[in-house]
Amino acid sequence: MSIPSTRGKVKILLLGSGGINGRLLTYRRNIRDQLKNMGYANIVIMEDISNSITDGGICQKFADILRQHDPHFIFAFFHRGEKMDAVAFEIGYVCALYDDSSIRNQLKFLHEEGYDFANEACAYIDDLLPKLNHSKFNDDKEYSRAIKIIHRMIAIPE
Repeated sequence: MSIPSTRGKVKILLLGSGGINGRLLTYRRNIRDQLKNMGYANIVIMEDISNSITDGGICQKFADILRQHDPHFIFAFFHRGEKMDAVAFEIGYVCALYDDSSIRNQLKFLHEEGYDFANEACAYIDDLLPKLNHSKFNDDKEYSRAIKIIHRMIAIPE
């Protein structure tokens, strides 16, 4: 899949836990809004897609999102102390759907500083880590804020 040369045409999918009381869903929505302010227009968060997209349940909904939106980049967020079961499923689905070279280019992991893949993620995710572009983030430090890392990983000039 070729990457468009303008930010407005790049399609991005943001995956992550909803967190307690939806706090991490709010976090991803804030990331989406910041990306939009930078000129990225096509950003999808699964929870924001209407459930009427399919009658086949949540697994079919995710498959439909991948098929209909066909993202150039898929960013998976890992936060310390959060349940990541759904994200692990989504990553597994992506890995089954796309070939290895596509996965290396499309799938990106962002993990909160201090996140321990060996103890907090399943072995499948820990095994994938060295094969993918990934970075730790700390939104309290200007140079390592998640939004800046995403922008650098996409690497499309203004």
